[in-house]
Formats: sequence, structure tokens, C-alpha cells
Amino acid sequence: MEDLSHYNPEGSVLRRAQMRMLEILDVFDSICKKHNINYWLVCGTLLGARRHGGFIPWDDDLDVYILQSDYKKLLSILKEELPENFKLQARGTDKYYWYYYPRIRDTKSRIHNKVRGSRDNFEYQGIFIDIFLIEPVPSIQFKR
Repeated sequence: MEDLSHYNPEGSVLRRAQMRMLEILDVFDSICKKHNINYWLVCGTLLGARRHGGFIPWDDDLDVYILQSDYKKLLSILKEELPENFKLQARGTDKYYWYYYPRIRDTKSRIHNKVRGSRDNFEYQGIFIDIFLIEPVPSIQFKR
């Protein structure tokens, strides 16, 4: 594969943000393993891990899936076990947060939203990972 490191060299703002997201993922991974909660890397995160051995050079987020059935358990655990510099951001933890999926935010960083009039006036504004919820569906075989 072509060397794409020039898109995002070590030390760049994006590369530093990606490294911080990996730190959040590392904590998330440890908590999930401790409590037997499965999760999956998805979307560009999965593609980057497979194709680039890390991030897609220009990717600016990190996405995971968890089962809907683990959601309440995970939220409760994250509220108790996240390190002080990480915060769970969900509808019940940030009165301004309106997304349907939770995030884990780094409180020692800040993302500046350049969109005027943005509705994203959240209590926590740091670098984050997204946690999307999935529902398993039964396997159906059709007969002709």
C-alpha cells in the first residue's frame, strides 16, 4: 500500500488527537474486558485498523459498537470506573447532549466547533470516541 503518512505526520494536530482517542479506547477496552462486555470496532475505525494498521490517516474519529442489551450495564460501569479525566457523555449525563449514542470524552482537551450556531453546546467538549448500539437479528433462511 502507498505510504500515506504525509497526510498526517507524527506530531500533527490530527495525529495527536488520534493518539488521545487510542488512550480512551485503551481504557474502554480494559473496562469492557473486566466486565465481559463485547464491543466491535466499526466504520472507518475498523477499515483503518485493517488496512492501515491503525487509523486511516485523515480519520478524525473512533467508533465502536456494543450490544443494546449491554447498554445500561455499560453506562453504570463507565460512570463509576472511568478515570477522572474522562467523562461519559449521554442524554442522562449532559443536559445539552442530544445525540442518541453515548461518547467518552477527554476533559483535558477541547474540540473547537467552527460551525456558527451549532447545537453542540455540550458540557464536555474534548476529544471523544463514539459508542453506537446494535441489536442482534435472527438468522433467517428463505426457501424457494
